[in-house]
Amino acid sequence: SSDVCSSDLVILQCIFIAPILVGALAVPETPRWLISHGRPGEARDILARLYGGSRSQDEVERIYSGIVKSVAIEDSIGATNFLTSLQHVFRKDDIRSRRRFLIACSIQFFQQLGGINGIIYYAGTIFSQSLGFDSHMSALMSGFLFTWFFIASFIPWLLIDRIGRRPLLLSMVSLMACVFAVMCGLVRQIEFKTGLAHSCGTAGMR
Repeated sequence: SSDVCSSDLVILQCIFIAPILVGALAVPETPRWLISHGRPGEARDILARLYGGSRSQDEVERIYSGIVKSVAIEDSIGATNFLTSLQHVFRKDDIRSRRRFLIACSIQFFQQLGGINGIIYYAGTIFSQSLGFDSHMSALMSGFLFTWFFIASFIPWLLIDRIGRRPLLLSMVSLMACVFAVMCGLVRQIEFKTGLAHSCGTAGMR
């Protein structure tokens, strides 16, 4: 059934969690954290490994010195304390900390309300009940959908620095809104079993 297929696809994701857990053990701490916890030598080693092939030793030292100074400033104003840091986030300062914080939270909030989680969880049901596919085709299409999500996650790697974060975000949000509007119209034709239902199901699959 579509419910069984959906549960199988959900549990399948656990396979990808194991490498993340193992890989996290090999990931070093950030230079900023190491410096703030009294481990400057390790921080310098991390920066040397990170920039050793692309930047000179002088540039690496300048980056290191900049981090040391920023950590010292944070310590002087008490920003390392959690409650104090939280107050700084909501402060209306020269770098617009509060505005940046609210924008970041709003993007995450509206991303969750954009329907992606519903599509992922109910993909099998959508393909079977809304688009009229049989259980085998529904499971197959769900697999294709999840595979496309995985492949598409690499696209921003190639575009984000060339196009810019803001233009990429605005254009993709607008495109997704158009896609959802079209899908809404197609699904409505299928649910009301109009004369275009079969064609709409085919279009929805594509």
